[in-house]
Amino acid sequence: MSKLTLPPEIRGQLEKLRELTDLVDENGRSIGRFVPQAELDRMTRPASDDELRRRLTANEKRYSTAEVLRHLESL
Repeated sequence: MSKLTLPPEIRGQLEKLRELTDLVDENGRSIGRFVPQAELDRMTRPASDDELRRRLTANEKRYSTAEVLRHLESL
């Protein structure tokens, strides 16, 4: 991973962000995305035992990998 040292004014703006944010230039062209550390931690945190139990007992339709691939290939 590369590192980029930010000027204090940019760092200050980024530190205020609380969600995934698109970074664009003055013409609106996408440069990349910024993920605040708190959001990154939330996204990469393993599911709790309670959450795993909830997922296993949910009455939601489940699809096998083969079913998902078949569907994707039909698009």
